[in-house]
Amino acid sequence: MCGRYVDELTGEEIDSRTRVSRFAALTELARVPRYNISPMARVLVITSDENGRHPRIMQWWLVPPIADDPKAFVRRYTTFNARAEKLAQSAFYRHSLTHQRCVLPVSGFYEWQAATPGKPGSSKTPFYIHPPAGEAPCWTLAGIWSTWERPGLAPLHSCAIVTCVANPMMAWIHNAKPDAPRMPVILDNNAMATWLDPAISDASALTEVLQPYPETRMAAHAVAKIVGDGAHLIDPLPNGPCIGEDRGR
Repeated sequence: MCGRYVDELTGEEIDSRTRVSRFAALTELARVPRYNISPMARVLVITSDENGRHPRIMQWWLVPPIADDPKAFVRRYTTFNARAEKLAQSAFYRHSLTHQRCVLPVSGFYEWQAATPGKPGSSKTPFYIHPPAGEAPCWTLAGIWSTWERPGLAPLHSCAIVTCVANPMMAWIHNAKPDAPRMPVILDNNAMATWLDPAISDASALTEVLQPYPETRMAAHAVAKIVGDGAHLIDPLPNGPCIGEDRGR
Protein backbone atom coordinates (compact mmCIF):
# COMPACT_ATOMS: atom_id res chain seq x y z
CA MET A 1 0.00 0.00 0.00
CA CYS A 2 1.00 3.64 0.15
CA GLY A 3 -0.20 5.71 3.09
CA ARG A 4 2.43 8.47 3.32
CA TYR A 5 4.70 10.08 0.77
CA VAL A 6 7.17 12.93 0.24
CA ASP A 7 7.17 15.71 -2.35
CA GLU A 8 10.21 17.98 -2.22
CA LEU A 9 10.36 18.31 -6.00
CA THR A 10 10.86 21.52 -7.91
CA GLY A 11 8.68 22.47 -10.84
CA GLU A 12 11.66 21.86 -13.12
CA GLU A 13 12.13 18.31 -11.80
CA ILE A 14 8.46 17.49 -12.27
CA ASP A 15 8.39 18.97 -15.75
CA SER A 16 11.53 17.06 -16.73
CA ARG A 17 9.79 13.83 -15.74
CA THR A 18 6.21 14.44 -16.86
CA ARG A 19 6.49 17.04 -19.64
CA VAL A 20 3.40 19.01 -18.68
CA SER A 21 1.83 21.13 -21.38
CA ARG A 22 2.11 24.40 -19.47
CA PHE A 23 5.17 24.46 -17.25
CA ALA A 24 4.21 27.78 -15.69
CA ALA A 25 1.27 26.09 -14.01
CA LEU A 26 3.68 24.16 -11.77
CA THR A 27 5.06 27.42 -10.44
CA GLU A 28 1.56 28.78 -9.96
CA LEU A 29 0.68 25.78 -7.80
CA ALA A 30 3.17 26.96 -5.13
CA ARG A 31 5.78 24.25 -4.85
CA VAL A 32 6.38 23.86 -1.11
CA PRO A 33 8.33 20.81 0.14
CA ARG A 34 6.12 18.37 2.06
CA TYR A 35 7.55 15.41 3.94
CA ASN A 36 4.48 13.77 5.46
CA ILE A 37 1.67 13.77 2.91
CA SER A 38 -1.22 11.64 4.14
CA PRO A 39 -4.62 10.55 2.82
CA MET A 40 -7.22 13.32 2.53
CA ALA A 41 -4.48 15.88 1.80
CA ARG A 42 -4.67 18.12 -1.26
CA VAL A 43 -2.04 16.81 -3.65
CA LEU A 44 -0.54 17.49 -7.06
CA VAL A 45 -1.49 15.13 -9.87
CA ILE A 46 -0.79 15.19 -13.59
CA THR A 47 -3.77 14.41 -15.80
CA SER A 48 -3.96 14.25 -19.58
CA ASP A 49 -6.37 14.84 -22.43
CA GLU A 50 -6.22 15.53 -26.14
CA ASN A 51 -4.61 18.90 -25.38
CA GLY A 52 -1.71 17.47 -23.39
CA ARG A 53 -0.71 16.94 -19.76
CA HIS A 54 -1.92 19.22 -17.00
CA PRO A 55 -1.03 19.73 -13.31
CA ARG A 56 -4.02 19.76 -11.00
CA ILE A 57 -4.72 19.71 -7.27
CA MET A 58 -7.01 16.98 -5.90
CA GLN A 59 -8.02 15.29 -2.67
CA TRP A 60 -6.04 12.11 -2.05
CA TRP A 61 -8.96 9.78 -1.27
CA LEU A 62 -11.07 8.90 -4.26
CA VAL A 63 -14.81 9.58 -4.07
CA PRO A 64 -16.61 8.08 -7.10
CA PRO A 65 -19.59 9.76 -8.78
CA ILE A 66 -21.91 7.01 -7.48
CA ALA A 67 -21.31 8.01 -3.85
CA ASP A 68 -24.33 9.60 -2.19
CA ASP A 69 -22.32 11.72 0.24
CA PRO A 70 -18.51 12.21 0.18
CA LYS A 71 -18.08 12.40 3.96
CA ALA A 72 -20.11 9.25 4.56
CA PHE A 73 -18.27 7.48 1.74
CA VAL A 74 -14.85 8.29 3.20
CA ARG A 75 -15.94 7.00 6.62
CA ARG A 76 -17.08 3.71 5.10
CA TYR A 77 -14.61 2.99 2.29
CA THR A 78 -10.81 3.16 2.14
CA THR A 79 -10.07 4.38 -1.37
CA PHE A 80 -6.83 6.35 -1.13
CA ASN A 81 -5.23 3.21 -2.62
CA ALA A 82 -6.73 1.13 -5.43
CA ARG A 83 -5.57 -2.42 -6.18
CA ALA A 84 -4.45 -2.85 -9.78
CA GLU A 85 -6.13 -6.24 -9.95
CA LYS A 86 -9.54 -4.78 -9.08
CA LEU A 87 -9.63 -1.64 -11.21
CA ALA A 88 -11.51 -3.14 -14.14
CA GLN A 89 -14.13 -4.84 -11.96
CA SER A 90 -14.80 -2.27 -9.26
CA ALA A 91 -17.79 0.05 -9.62
CA PHE A 92 -15.68 2.67 -7.83
CA TYR A 93 -12.74 2.47 -10.23
CA ARG A 94 -13.55 1.05 -13.66
CA HIS A 95 -14.63 4.32 -15.29
CA SER A 96 -11.52 6.05 -13.93
CA LEU A 97 -9.33 3.26 -15.31
CA THR A 98 -10.57 3.77 -18.85
CA HIS A 99 -11.14 7.54 -18.84
CA GLN A 100 -9.55 9.33 -15.85
CA ARG A 101 -5.97 8.31 -15.17
CA CYS A 102 -3.21 10.40 -13.67
CA VAL A 103 0.24 10.22 -12.12
CA LEU A 104 1.41 11.63 -8.81
CA PRO A 105 4.97 13.03 -8.83
CA VAL A 106 6.78 12.04 -5.63
CA SER A 107 10.28 12.18 -4.18
CA GLY A 108 9.62 8.93 -2.33
CA PHE A 109 7.23 7.23 0.05
CA TYR A 110 7.15 5.54 3.45
CA GLU A 111 6.41 1.98 4.39
CA TRP A 112 6.49 0.28 7.79
CA GLN A 113 8.31 -2.94 8.65
CA ALA A 114 6.93 -5.07 11.47
CA ALA A 115 9.43 -6.41 14.00
CA THR A 116 7.48 -9.69 13.96
CA PRO A 117 5.98 -10.33 10.50
CA GLY A 118 2.28 -11.05 10.58
CA LYS A 119 1.88 -10.40 14.31
CA PRO A 120 -0.83 -7.83 15.12
CA GLY A 121 0.44 -5.07 17.36
CA SER A 122 4.08 -5.76 16.55
CA SER A 123 6.32 -2.69 16.77
CA LYS A 124 7.09 -1.17 13.37
CA THR A 125 9.99 0.74 11.87
CA PRO A 126 9.28 3.26 9.10
CA PHE A 127 11.40 3.15 5.95
CA TYR A 128 11.79 5.89 3.38
CA ILE A 129 11.84 4.44 -0.15
CA HIS A 130 13.15 6.64 -2.97
CA PRO A 131 15.17 6.78 -6.21
CA PRO A 132 18.81 5.74 -5.65
CA ALA A 133 21.86 7.83 -6.42
CA GLY A 134 22.26 8.32 -10.16
CA GLU A 135 18.50 8.18 -10.88
CA ALA A 136 16.23 11.14 -11.55
CA PRO A 137 14.75 12.45 -8.27
CA CYS A 138 11.12 12.24 -9.42
CA TRP A 139 9.05 9.07 -9.43
CA THR A 140 5.59 9.03 -10.99
CA LEU A 141 3.05 6.85 -9.21
CA ALA A 142 0.10 5.51 -11.20
CA GLY A 143 -3.16 7.07 -10.13
CA ILE A 144 -6.80 7.30 -11.05
CA TRP A 145 -9.09 10.24 -10.44
CA SER A 146 -12.74 11.10 -10.35
CA THR A 147 -15.13 14.03 -10.00
CA TRP A 148 -18.12 13.97 -7.67
CA GLU A 149 -20.79 16.50 -8.59
CA ARG A 150 -24.23 17.42 -7.32
CA PRO A 151 -26.43 20.46 -8.17
CA GLY A 152 -25.64 23.43 -5.98
CA LEU A 153 -22.40 21.96 -4.60
CA ALA A 154 -18.80 22.54 -5.59
CA PRO A 155 -17.31 19.65 -7.58
CA LEU A 156 -14.96 17.37 -5.64
CA HIS A 157 -11.94 16.17 -7.62
CA SER A 158 -10.21 13.25 -5.94
CA CYS A 159 -7.65 10.56 -6.69
CA ALA A 160 -6.23 7.23 -5.57
CA ILE A 161 -2.75 5.71 -5.88
CA VAL A 162 -2.72 2.36 -7.66
CA THR A 163 -0.93 -0.50 -5.88
CA CYS A 164 0.39 -3.85 -7.08
CA VAL A 165 2.08 -6.95 -5.67
CA ALA A 166 5.36 -6.00 -3.98
CA ASN A 167 8.78 -6.72 -5.46
CA PRO A 168 11.21 -8.66 -3.18
CA MET A 169 12.67 -5.53 -1.56
CA MET A 170 9.26 -4.08 -0.78
CA ALA A 171 7.98 -7.47 0.41
CA TRP A 172 10.81 -7.52 2.97
CA ILE A 173 9.84 -4.05 4.20
CA HIS A 174 6.04 -4.32 3.95
CA ASN A 175 5.83 -7.52 5.97
CA ALA A 176 2.87 -6.87 8.27
CA LYS A 177 0.88 -9.23 6.04
CA PRO A 178 3.59 -11.58 4.71
CA ASP A 179 1.16 -13.36 2.37
CA ALA A 180 0.02 -10.13 0.67
CA PRO A 181 2.73 -7.42 0.57
CA ARG A 182 1.94 -4.44 -1.63
CA MET A 183 3.67 -1.43 -3.15
CA PRO A 184 2.58 1.61 -5.18
CA VAL A 185 2.90 1.28 -8.95
CA ILE A 186 5.90 3.33 -10.08
CA LEU A 187 5.78 4.02 -13.81
CA ASP A 188 8.85 4.27 -16.01
CA ASN A 189 8.76 6.54 -19.07
CA ASN A 190 7.20 3.97 -21.41
CA ALA A 191 4.59 2.86 -18.90
CA MET A 192 3.73 6.46 -18.06
CA ALA A 193 3.26 7.25 -21.75
CA THR A 194 0.74 4.42 -22.03
CA TRP A 195 -0.99 5.25 -18.75
CA LEU A 196 -1.47 8.92 -19.66
CA ASP A 197 -2.43 8.34 -23.29
CA PRO A 198 -6.05 9.57 -23.56
CA ALA A 199 -6.51 7.55 -26.75
CA ILE A 200 -6.12 4.26 -24.85
CA SER A 201 -9.22 2.98 -23.08
CA ASP A 202 -8.69 -0.76 -23.26
CA ALA A 203 -8.59 -2.05 -19.69
CA SER A 204 -6.33 -5.00 -20.50
CA ALA A 205 -3.72 -2.84 -22.22
CA LEU A 206 -3.77 -0.38 -19.32
CA THR A 207 -3.48 -2.92 -16.53
CA GLU A 208 -0.53 -4.55 -18.28
CA VAL A 209 1.67 -1.59 -17.31
CA LEU A 210 0.77 -1.87 -13.61
CA GLN A 211 3.74 -4.02 -12.65
CA PRO A 212 6.16 -4.03 -9.68
CA TYR A 213 9.02 -1.59 -10.18
CA PRO A 214 12.50 -3.19 -10.34
CA GLU A 215 14.11 -3.22 -6.90
CA THR A 216 17.44 -2.44 -8.58
CA ARG A 217 16.06 1.03 -9.29
CA MET A 218 14.99 1.66 -5.68
CA ALA A 219 16.73 2.54 -2.44
CA ALA A 220 15.49 2.61 1.13
CA HIS A 221 16.61 3.41 4.64
CA ALA A 222 15.04 3.26 8.07
CA VAL A 223 13.92 6.58 9.54
CA ALA A 224 12.70 7.80 12.91
CA LYS A 225 9.01 7.65 13.81
CA ILE A 226 7.12 10.00 11.51
CA VAL A 227 5.60 12.93 13.38
CA GLY A 228 4.84 16.39 12.02
CA ASP A 229 6.60 17.63 8.90
CA GLY A 230 10.07 18.68 7.82
CA ALA A 231 13.14 17.45 5.98
CA HIS A 232 14.44 15.67 9.10
CA LEU A 233 11.74 13.02 8.61
CA ILE A 234 13.70 11.41 5.77
CA ASP A 235 17.08 11.45 7.51
CA PRO A 236 18.52 7.92 7.85
CA LEU A 237 18.11 6.36 11.27
CA PRO A 238 21.58 6.11 12.88
CA ASN A 239 22.86 2.56 12.44
CA GLY A 240 19.58 1.64 10.76
CA PRO A 241 19.35 -0.67 7.74
CA CYS A 242 19.84 0.71 4.22
CA ILE A 243 18.99 -1.00 0.93
CA GLY A 244 20.26 -0.22 -2.55
CA GLU A 245 22.48 2.68 -3.53
CA ASP A 246 21.07 4.95 -0.88
CA ARG A 247 22.01 8.62 -1.13
CA GLY A 248 20.44 9.49 2.23
CA ARG A 249 21.22 13.05 3.30
